[in-house]
Amino acid sequence: MPLKPTPKGASPKTRRKIISQNIREMMAAGHPQKQAVAAALSEDRRTGGGKRGGKRARKAKS
Repeated sequence: MPLKPTPKGASPKTRRKIISQNIREMMAAGHPQKQAVAAALSEDRRTGGGKRGGKRARKAKS
């Protein structure tokens, strides 16, 4: 079952909605929750759903 790709430039709200849908679909198909979450997040990164960022921004090299 293919996962729904995240469109480039999608808002964070839209990205969360698509990721949640992908997780629900995978779990309904019988995948464990951890595997469903990992696959959905991987698909989001792979399809250009946005920049990956953490709580801290990386410092630019001088």
